[in-house]
Amino acid sequence: MKLQLSLDLSKCKIDKPSLLQFPKISILKKQFTKAGEITLNHFLLSEDLKNSSVSVLFTDDKYIHKLNLETRKKDKPTNVLSFPYSEFKNGKIVKLDNSCILGDMVFGVETCLNESKEQNKQLLDHLTHLYVHSLLHLIGFDHIKEIEANSMENIEVNILKKMDISNPYMYS
Repeated sequence: MKLQLSLDLSKCKIDKPSLLQFPKISILKKQFTKAGEITLNHFLLSEDLKNSSVSVLFTDDKYIHKLNLETRKKDKPTNVLSFPYSEFKNGKIVKLDNSCILGDMVFGVETCLNESKEQNKQLLDHLTHLYVHSLLHLIGFDHIKEIEANSMENIEVNILKKMDISNPYMYS
C-alpha cells in the first residue's frame, strides 16, 4: 500500500530563518508516507485505500488564521486543519470519494515551529504527530467529547510508538 502525498510550500510566506528550520520536503514526504501507511494498516484500511491520496499544504499563520476563522469560526492561527473528501466513522469507510482522495491538510508552519520549541519537541516528530492526528480526522475521528479525545490520543500514541516517536502528550 502506498499512500500518495502531494506536499506544497507555495503559500508559506515566512521569514527565511524560520523556513530554514523546516525539514526538507523529501524528508517530510518519506516520514508522512510511513506514518500514513502505519495509520491505515492500524485500521486494516490499507487494501481498501491502496490508491488513496492526501494533499498537504504548508502555509503561514496569516493564511491558516483566515482558514480557521472561515471554517471553524476560531479567530486565531492553528497548527493543522483537515478537510475530508470521503466519509468515515472511527476508521471505517462510510462513503469513499471516487477519486480516492482522503482529503486535504493545511499546516500552519509558524505555529508548528513555535509549538515544537515551547514543548521541547523535535520539529519532524511534532509534524509527524500532527500529520497522524490530521489523518485520523480524515478517516472519521474527532475529539469533541472527552472519550473521543482519549481514544484518538491513544491511537496517535500507538502509531507514533511504531515510528519510535515519544508520546506527544508527555512533554517537558
